Amino acid sequence: MTAVISTRGLTKAFGEHLALRDLSIDIAVGEVFGFLGHNGAGKTTTVRLLNGVLEPTSGTVRVLGFDPIRDGAKVRARTGVLTETPALDARLSARDTLRFFAEVYGLPAAQIGGRIDELLDLFELTA
Repeated sequence: MTAVISTRGLTKAFGEHLALRDLSIDIAVGEVFGFLGHNGAGKTTTVRLLNGVLEPTSGTVRVLGFDPIRDGAKVRARTGVLTETPALDARLSARDTLRFFAEVYGLPAAQIGGRIDELLDLFELTA
């Protein structure tokens, strides 16, 4: 089995609060998998650890063979997360939203403005 997501002993604490304890999973290519649980069970924390947004207190994570902490841009460029609540401020303009994601995905600063203009034109949006 080739795991696209693999964790071993994944643990995350926020101060004294243990948000996730000793998660070990392997998710294979083509497998459908979901995180289910009550509020505070560690679902969001797990997703943030898988994306490299949070650093584990202990344990290891691999996504598509990459360490999300060391290779976060590579992980985020190859994966996507859709949450129930938008994470960005609804007051951001289209241009600001595109700039945010261009920076998250590591687009070189010299290319960002031009690429944003291309996308705004393509989708007939105003900034």
